[in-house]
This record gives sequence, structure tokens and C-alpha cells, in this order.
Amino acid sequence: MKFSGLINTFFSLKLKSKQPIFKLKHILITGWYGTETIGDKAILKEVVYSLRESNPNVKFSITSIIPGLSNLTNKELGLDFEIYELNKINFSKLNHIDAVVFGGGPLMDSSQLKYIEVLFRWANSIGKKTIIFGCGVGPIKKKINNKLISSILRNSSSAFFRDENSAKLAGELGFNGELLWS
Repeated sequence: MKFSGLINTFFSLKLKSKQPIFKLKHILITGWYGTETIGDKAILKEVVYSLRESNPNVKFSITSIIPGLSNLTNKELGLDFEIYELNKINFSKLNHIDAVVFGGGPLMDSSQLKYIEVLFRWANSIGKKTIIFGCGVGPIKKKINNKLISSILRNSSSAFFRDENSAKLAGELGFNGELLWS
């Protein structure tokens, strides 16, 4: 199966929440944005491209570690995303989103991981879709990060990973969905 076919199939599935991906109106993308490496920008564009392929009218917002850098990326890439500072998210302002997508870099040791874990736990608890999009898993050296990553995975309604080893590790850490990787 071609990768694009896999993505189209993946995003047309009905997952834990009742609304299929192609009917979502507003998606919050999270990850390591605000560090703005060329890789982060490429991942962001691929996430947006893939989701818009299934849902051309979807609106996006993004979390950022350093919002100023993400504002520059917004301009550089011609995006019009509302940006939320990752460590200062006001969840009452996120009631309009339908899904949270982790789509930037691997689930790995980071001081910012605790904010993403809370975001996934919150979204899952109120029935929002929570998706891991093309990410790796690891390296994980700190015990606390192992627990945080495990929680993110357990609170994910669906995922596909960037390699087989990441998918297997995600399963060992508690992801209980179908293990897909590209």
C-alpha cells in the first residue's frame, strides 16, 4: 500500500471518538515547535498537508515552546495558525478544538514533555481525538519521562509511528491501538 493510501485510510477511520477525522473542524498540533529546526518545519508541513488532503477545510492551531519563533514560521510557510504557548495553555480556551495531534519530532526526553502529557490527558478525558502522527519513540533515559510518554500513548486514540522499533516500543509503553508505522 502506498504511503498516501495508508494516510488516507488512517484519517478516514472512526477512532475512539465518534467523529471521523475528515469531519473535524479545528485541530491543535503539538510537538517540539518553537525550536524551529528545518526538520520541525518539514514535519509541520507534512502534518498539515496530510490532514488537509482528507479535510481541506480544517483549521489549525499550534502549541509552541517559543511563540516568537513559531510566528516567524507562520509567516515563512504562509500559515495562519493561532499559537498557544505550550507551558501556559489555558484549557478553557481550547474547547473549540476537535483533536490534538502530536506531530513534531519523537516522544523523547524533554523538559516540555510534561505539558504535552497534560494536554493529551485533558483532551482524551473530554472525548477529543488524540493522535500521534509519524513520530518516533525514544530515546528515553529518565524514569519520569518514561511515565509521561507512557501516559501520552495510553491517552492516544490513534497513532502511526515513523519506524517499526518506535511502534514496538510504543506498544510496550502502553499504546493499545493498532501499531502502524511507515
